[in-house]
Amino acid sequence: MSLGGAAAYAGWASGVVPFTWPAYVAVGVPVLVATAAVVRGGWHGAAAGPARTDSRSSWRALVPWVALAAVAAGLEAAALALGGRSAAVPTLSTVVDHALVWRLVRFALFCVWLAPVSTPALRAPSRGRPAAR
Repeated sequence: MSLGGAAAYAGWASGVVPFTWPAYVAVGVPVLVATAAVVRGGWHGAAAGPARTDSRSSWRALVPWVALAAVAAGLEAAALALGGRSAAVPTLSTVVDHALVWRLVRFALFCVWLAPVSTPALRAPSRGRPAAR
């Protein structure tokens, strides 16, 4: 998918009513595309160079992301324990809920979320040809 196609997709997806089947499809399709790329073993970061064959090095690359997710979940849990939906102690989810009222914010966040799937530098290089940089 090109960046223009991703932006058009994000424009459509940011306009669907939340928690409806079109919204689930809008989120599910990119998740399936990314999952298929990872399962196929062809997802390489722009600076990663050639594909690694050592599975341990692949798992090591995930450690910072898992740590970041754990910290975010911990902060969310602490904020919920300290105040929940209190205006004095907002959680990340309540801040995002208030920001998502505007379609432009939903569009921008959806574009950011789609970037890894739609950016050519992050897609798998084709077999037999070096990746374009």
